[in-house]
Amino acid sequence: MRLRAAKAAVSSKQPSPAAPPRQVPQLQMSGLKDMLQQLGLCRPRGIPVIINDRVDVAIAAGADGVHLCRPRGIPVIINDRVDVAIAAGADGVHVGQSDIPARLVRQMIGPDKILGVSVKTPAEAAKAQADGADYIGVGAVFPTGTKASSVIGLSGVAEVCRSASLPAVAIGGVGAHNAKETIAAGVEGLAVVSAVFAAPDVAAATRELRQAVDAAVDAHAEQQQQVEPVAAVVA
Repeated sequence: MRLRAAKAAVSSKQPSPAAPPRQVPQLQMSGLKDMLQQLGLCRPRGIPVIINDRVDVAIAAGADGVHLCRPRGIPVIINDRVDVAIAAGADGVHVGQSDIPARLVRQMIGPDKILGVSVKTPAEAAKAQADGADYIGVGAVFPTGTKASSVIGLSGVAEVCRSASLPAVAIGGVGAHNAKETIAAGVEGLAVVSAVFAAPDVAAATRELRQAVDAAVDAHAEQQQQVEPVAAVVA
């Protein structure tokens, strides 16, 4: 697989005006280089960094991100903007249901770049896979102040994950505090904004998130190993 199992998505979007009162500070592109350095030093292994902003500034920021992250094995994925991803030399792009169709994005970026697609239903997950996605972002899992999105809950996440063979990443209201139950629903990682950027110490928050996700993934894997032999006997 071109994509590692556990992922953290970083976006510079401002919260929606209609969102709940939790405030998420906007990541100014002038400070993105320092922020990326903090994130990269927190996790030398591959956590994708997703960037979204005004096109000219985002291209420059994306190129900076690639320069800083690639030597550390961290893929840089551009959110929504295929043109920015291509121009910045990023490792991939993530699109939603209202963006350019995934099948066209795959044609534009070629077979070797990472393509992620946001989904809420098994049908959308199946289409994403047929269109060439490498992974799916599932949610919103919980209410979030970062972006206006309907909530599907852990049961909705589990339904999508049971139906999909692609790696799945949970989106929306997820973080270290609910990593265990979210991973248990079937995803392989969490996509976050406020869990990192609303924290007073971004580096510390990233480490805490990484530790929580690693622990949750290990616990889920152990649980699955315990369940599978029982299922085999019953069968």
